[in-house]
Amino acid sequence: MTLPELPPLSSKWSEDDLAFNRRGALSPHQRRSLLRRWGLWVGIFVVGSTAIIGWLAYAHSTGLIGWDTTAAKLCDGFGISAVIFTLVPSIRRAFWLAALRHGTVVELAGRCDYGRGPDFTGELGHWVAGHRVRVAQPVDDLFVKEVRAYLLPRTKLVIAIEKQ
Repeated sequence: MTLPELPPLSSKWSEDDLAFNRRGALSPHQRRSLLRRWGLWVGIFVVGSTAIIGWLAYAHSTGLIGWDTTAAKLCDGFGISAVIFTLVPSIRRAFWLAALRHGTVVELAGRCDYGRGPDFTGELGHWVAGHRVRVAQPVDDLFVKEVRAYLLPRTKLVIAIEKQ
């Protein structure tokens, strides 16, 4: 079973949404859509982590799992690693949600590329106009093209992109 592919970021938003972005603001549709999407993920991660920790505490307190047994170490290890594994993406998305509150975007115009940057010494990743950025969805259709990207200011997350 494969996961469905996300559509490219260049086709995600309408022309009305991009008009808001050109003025340096998030459109109401973008804000609502991103709040729902990232809020849902943060909620799932928080509830899932709480459920795992609660189940481990319940299993230990009722004697279902002994304290100093191999099974206890195995359950605790897998449980806590699952909590840590879900905590990292939820923290990142929580920062993205906080950046949405201000409702502003920054326009960055230039070449879109994937690599180590314009001078080949930076980190491997997405670059727009010589700046390292993160993307909310794939931008493969716009590599090595001149683009206008709209970013959330503090997180450098590209939420919309269009060809120049």
